Amino acid sequence: LSRYSGTPDVVFGATVAGRPPELTGVERMVGLFINTLPVRIKVAPEAVLFAWLKNVQAQQAELRQYEHSSLVEIQGWSNVPRGQALFESLLIFENYPINEAVASKREHTPLRMEHARGREQSNYPLNIAAVPGAALEFIISYDRRRFDDSAIDRMLGHLSVLLTSMALNPGQQLAELPLLTEAERQMLNAWNATAYDYPRAPLVHDLIARQAARTPTATALVCGDERLSYAALERRANQLAQQLHQLGVGPERRVAVYLDRALDLVVALLAVLKAGGAYVPLDPTTPYERLAFILADCQASVLLTTSALRSSLPQHAAVVLCLDTDAPAIAAQPSMPPPSTVQLDHLAYLIYTSGTTGQPKAVQVEHGNLLHTLHASQHAFGYRASDVQPWLASVAFDIAAFELFNPLLGGGTVVIQTQAQILDLPQLVRDLQGWTLLHAVPSLLRQIVEHAAAHGPAPYVGLRRIWVGGDVVPPDLLAAAHAVFPHADLVVLYGPTEGTIICACHRVDPSHLPSRPVIGRPLPNSQLRLIDAHGHAVPIGVVGELYLGGLGVTRGYLHRPELTAEKYV
Repeated sequence: LSRYSGTPDVVFGATVAGRPPELTGVERMVGLFINTLPVRIKVAPEAVLFAWLKNVQAQQAELRQYEHSSLVEIQGWSNVPRGQALFESLLIFENYPINEAVASKREHTPLRMEHARGREQSNYPLNIAAVPGAALEFIISYDRRRFDDSAIDRMLGHLSVLLTSMALNPGQQLAELPLLTEAERQMLNAWNATAYDYPRAPLVHDLIARQAARTPTATALVCGDERLSYAALERRANQLAQQLHQLGVGPERRVAVYLDRALDLVVALLAVLKAGGAYVPLDPTTPYERLAFILADCQASVLLTTSALRSSLPQHAAVVLCLDTDAPAIAAQPSMPPPSTVQLDHLAYLIYTSGTTGQPKAVQVEHGNLLHTLHASQHAFGYRASDVQPWLASVAFDIAAFELFNPLLGGGTVVIQTQAQILDLPQLVRDLQGWTLLHAVPSLLRQIVEHAAAHGPAPYVGLRRIWVGGDVVPPDLLAAAHAVFPHADLVVLYGPTEGTIICACHRVDPSHLPSRPVIGRPLPNSQLRLIDAHGHAVPIGVVGELYLGGLGVTRGYLHRPELTAEKYV
């Protein structure tokens, strides 16, 4: 119960005979004295099993003097409100010495019992009866409205593992007791067998440069009426990278990027990577106080912005480069990339989380982390040169890198949506007819689905894949999305920023839509494990904390080494 519930303090019901040997004449009294009483046990992880069991036994022996107390009285004495059950599981230890006595006298008596049939009923959802004999047997009865058969089968397996370990090593601590069956261990290993060999070089910006060399005239970016070919994107990013290099940008040097959603924003991000630095994306819609904190915290050496946005910035110490007024100097730079010594373990970018601990934290993403995630995405989903994907996510969110870099690595086209375009839902839905890929957070996807459904069928046959993630994805949203976009593959994405964008995905099977939120299976070179408070992997159906491992795990938080080992639930 303690392992299943994740709490060291548990209560269950136990049946007692109600016939204490101290009561004179109890063996001659007729009637049903059986009583059911709550048993409260505290499971101390550091306790040694054998000593702990002896202590539990001594406590139970001491409490026998009160076993005549009625459950109604105990409920009134407790702090548990009336109407709320003291317990919902029951333990019965069957101990009938008469069975052996009858068996020994059977051949000397004419009394025979044949065709016996019994029916048992319980008011508790879960009942476990222990039956001693040549082997200790357990019988579980349960409410099928609360448990399915497979859950009970697993429970019996866990109980067997637990008790076998107790018998083999009574000197171990309670925290050391295993619970997983061998079948579950094998399943866990198979689940996390995600090893996938991928090239560690070239880095992401070099891969995009190679794509530009292969398809120089293909359209890389679209923003409104503006278009940028792969060759033009490469040239402009190289020129800006040269300018950044002259300003001292190199490995581990941070560059803040404070730009509106336009072609220059993508050019700037790519240029910082080419110069060997790490970009710190700042959304112009970010509140002033948060901007001030990030600029002070990230200690950027250079800040990329425009003259129109510069006046809205908080005070900072970075060198400012305005992409509009400084455009002539940038355009005069060579169109080749600057020399760079950036390696896999150097920073690629910083993403500031929402600040659940009281203030934003900068997640430090290395080039190796980013390269791994993008290779895993390419391997898992496959991108085509004919793909067209809108860039909807705020640049300050990690999923923006997923939406931007993946299509570019595949030779496709990224359509940059301005804030006004994202808010124009009717136009956004009409534009879907020209896109092949779409990623949206659940709230936006629901608006898209509802609007598309309300305005009748449309030829969305070109939309071949929809990703949804960034928040809990309700099952009814997946069903509604499939109804409106039946030709699109639906994929649920999951991953904390600390795991470099995504670490798991679930491909929705239209014939088996999930009935509850899912996060799916780990991506290549990622591992997911549910761990209890003592470091043990928990079995199916048991509460645990989700631990992420693999090549996507970042180096930790900037200026916050005490949070490097933070767990994600």
